[in-house]
Amino acid sequence: MQSVKKYPITFVTGNKKKLEEFMSIMVGPIAEKFEIGNKGLDLDELQGEAEFIAITKCKEAAKHVGTAVMTEDVSLCFNAFKGLPGPYM
Repeated sequence: MQSVKKYPITFVTGNKKKLEEFMSIMVGPIAEKFEIGNKGLDLDELQGEAEFIAITKCKEAAKHVGTAVMTEDVSLCFNAFKGLPGPYM
């Protein structure tokens, strides 16, 4: 049987609970495709739209890691409050 190449990806978080939760869902066929690493980096708390923050955070993390990266950021937007609190919750 030929071994399948796994693609390395680093989940950038210093939060052990986030890492545990992520690893618990990385099972089955998707787990066979990726080799998951972890690195805790102290990244800037960015200001701006949620999409800008997510993209910029990944770009910044990639400068410090030798693989593809993934970060987790949360925004909560209520249309009735014009998108507030957004990424600043």
